[in-house]
Amino acid sequence: MTRTNKLTSEERKKRTVQAVIELCQTIEPASITTAVIAEKMGVTQGALFRHFPSKDSIWEEVAKWVSEQIQALFYKTLNTEDCPIGNLESMYMAHISFIAQYPGVPRLLFSQLHKVQKTASQRVISTLMNLYHLSIKQQLARGIERGKIDADFDIESASSMYIGSIQGLVMQALIRGSDVLTLSKAKKIFALYRRSIEKQGN
Repeated sequence: MTRTNKLTSEERKKRTVQAVIELCQTIEPASITTAVIAEKMGVTQGALFRHFPSKDSIWEEVAKWVSEQIQALFYKTLNTEDCPIGNLESMYMAHISFIAQYPGVPRLLFSQLHKVQKTASQRVISTLMNLYHLSIKQQLARGIERGKIDADFDIESASSMYIGSIQGLVMQALIRGSDVLTLSKAKKIFALYRRSIEKQGN
């Protein structure tokens, strides 16, 4: 077990986030206690609470990390592809790649959103989802402006379909195993989505 006693406060917070992400791959998030996190990191619970005032603050920090990572991926993607539909495909693949790299993230997000009591982590995740929807709708609107998507296309429904297809792949992966969540399968799913939104003749 690796000891982390000499880490700075910021470094310990980053290690804590990574520990939780890794634990979520094999343990239901609701079952992850501060004792489990501390054991994973090789520290005492007291040492953990010197950097986090509560368990909820740990989940908030993890949610912030996930939000920052996904937003950074999307901004990078949008800067490298000028075509709106191409942007949507790049965002789609970036999202799938991120989940494949961190398979514990979907479990973490679902567990936090399903909590009855509103928490700081829920607010972070809800803000991320709203920004995600907005980014998709902006690309769809640009597609309409550029004549790549029919002018009477329902942007709200197309946005929901986009996210729903990713959620479907993730749920299959959680039920059947991580081998389901592959880029080749995601490309085939997006190809079907593209055919449903792309204006004929483009």
